Amino acid sequence: MREELTWLKQRFSVTDDDLLAALTPVEDDAVPLSIFVPELGVLEALAHHLVATRTLSEIARLLDRQYSTIASTVRNARRKSVAARSAAAAPLAPSNKDADVRAPFGKAVAFQSSEISDFPNPPEGATLSRKHSFKIPLRSPLRAAATDKSTFSSGEILIPLSIFRDRATAPLQALVKHLRENERMRFAAIARATGRDPRVISATYKEARR
Repeated sequence: MREELTWLKQRFSVTDDDLLAALTPVEDDAVPLSIFVPELGVLEALAHHLVATRTLSEIARLLDRQYSTIASTVRNARRKSVAARSAAAAPLAPSNKDADVRAPFGKAVAFQSSEISDFPNPPEGATLSRKHSFKIPLRSPLRAAATDKSTFSSGEILIPLSIFRDRATAPLQALVKHLRENERMRFAAIARATGRDPRVISATYKEARR
C-alpha cells in the first residue's frame, strides 16, 4: 500500500494532505433552499430536514448549537408541520374582498411596489394589478413535504450549513445575506422562495449587514 501511495504522489505531484482529502468522504453540508417554508423558522426548517438523516447530536455539531436547543427545535418543527398540513386539509375560509387568491388554509400575502421591475417573475397563481402589486397564496404545506426528504433536485439552490454556525447572526439573517450576496437574488425573489414579505427580507438584510 505504501508503494502505491508513493507512486501516486510522484506520478501526480500530490502531497499527503491531498491524498487524505481525496480519501476522506465528503460531508453533505448543504441543504436545498426549498426546505425554508413560512410555517417554520429557519432553524426549525434546518433541524426538521436534517433529522431525517442525522442524529440530534450530529445536527447540534453541524449547526454549533446545544443538544437541548436542537431537540426542542425539532419538536416544535414537527408540531408546526403537522398543524400546517391539518390546516391545509381543512375547508377554505371565505375570502375577503381584497384577496385575489387564497392559500389552502385561507390566507394570502400581498406584496406591493411602485416599480414593476421589482417583480420580474410573479409566481404561479399570483395576480398582478395596475398598481403593480400581487398576492401570493401560501401553498407551503405542499412545499413542506420537501422537508421530509433527504434528496433534492440537481438544479436547486443549495445553502451551505456553515453560514448558520455563527450564533451572533440570526438564522434568517444568515440565509438572506447568503442569497443576496452569493446567489445574487433580489429581495422579491428571496421572499418568494422563503414565503416571506419582501419588506421583512429587506429589513433582515440591513440588520445582517450591521
